[in-house]
Amino acid sequence: MIMIALLLLTCAVQDRASAETVLKQLKDPDAMVRLSAVRALGRSGTNSHAPSVLPLLEDEDGRIRWAAATAIQELNGKFLEGDIGRLLSHRRPAVRADAAFALTVVGSRAAGREIAGLLRDSDPRVRMAAAFAIAQIDPGSIATDIAALLNDTDARVRWAAISVLGKLKAKAFARELSPFLENTDALLRWNALVVLHSFDAKHLADDIAKLLLHSDDGVRADAALAVELFQLRHLLPDIAKLLKDRSTQVRWCALRVLHRFADKVYRTDVEKMLEDPDRDVRQAATAALPSLDGREPAPATVPDGTPSFSRLTSPNPFVHGSYARLVTRSLESLDGGVHWSNAWSLGRLPAKTGVDDLAALASHPQPEVRRSAAWILDQWASPEAIRALEQASTQEKDPGVLAAIRDALARAKQ
Repeated sequence: MIMIALLLLTCAVQDRASAETVLKQLKDPDAMVRLSAVRALGRSGTNSHAPSVLPLLEDEDGRIRWAAATAIQELNGKFLEGDIGRLLSHRRPAVRADAAFALTVVGSRAAGREIAGLLRDSDPRVRMAAAFAIAQIDPGSIATDIAALLNDTDARVRWAAISVLGKLKAKAFARELSPFLENTDALLRWNALVVLHSFDAKHLADDIAKLLLHSDDGVRADAALAVELFQLRHLLPDIAKLLKDRSTQVRWCALRVLHRFADKVYRTDVEKMLEDPDRDVRQAATAALPSLDGREPAPATVPDGTPSFSRLTSPNPFVHGSYARLVTRSLESLDGGVHWSNAWSLGRLPAKTGVDDLAALASHPQPEVRRSAAWILDQWASPEAIRALEQASTQEKDPGVLAAIRDALARAKQ
């Protein structure tokens, strides 16, 4: 029904006599009607519609705010950057955050000082948005201010700080990033590894060797993949030992690394994994053997794993530990015209994603996936999103995810 409404609205916008009808839909009480109208106006190519879309940057629904920013970009609405800039001081934090996003997508270069001030905003959504926005609008000498966010109280802000330091190529802060390699937060840990690799931080070889013995399963697993990432062939004997690790995730990652290096010395070790109790580990061993036998080439890149599904559904787990890697990979592909929050769940969020899709992730087996869903619902901040968070709070058991949900609900009541 939504797609039909969008098609009808697009046709209506193309008919000048009917344009006023579509413009009225921007004030419709139904959020999906407003969303369809904004998208249709953006595709219309009629530059004069941009001011009509501007008020939607204050909509109660984050999906509509994001769509409004994209529509203004499509309508060449850079002439509205002054009006958008005034929203950086809006009383509602979610609007401040998305105003920073809107300025990046319209190509503004005039609001750097104001956005830099938002790095100290009281709301984590705003601090995160400001970090990404300032890196695109006015990178200049902002790296020190971004590095200060590595100690932020909110995980999403720390995640953003790591990402932005990577985009700024701020190699001077490599030492500050190193402690994240043993962080128990999968999103922060893998993001830091990728950024440090981009810095060519070869001094990390000894640290990675030690992390292969870390007490946390996730840290050991990512340390194994870091052996491939940093091409530390001398650590392959240590990787082979991890095939006997208690953690399924670690055994899977060790197999994928041995697959990548395709050293036939480890063929017998890999063949034994065909009897592993975990199905995905057995599949990884099966896939690795042709390379170890020299019958197939080794994979060319760090394996991310492929989800066994194509949309947001909760019952299906990601391949062992791959969620953080998929997020990092999708973040690297984002440009100024795509909201960075899209990187939080299955890469870029499908255009038709709604609250129900994200609410379904509340029962996903991986806590970092459930937390990401909570973050996006927090960012949307619509009444419907808040209701979904309230429902999730009644069933969540993980302390970290529950804290993220409760923080979002507390902000919604302010």
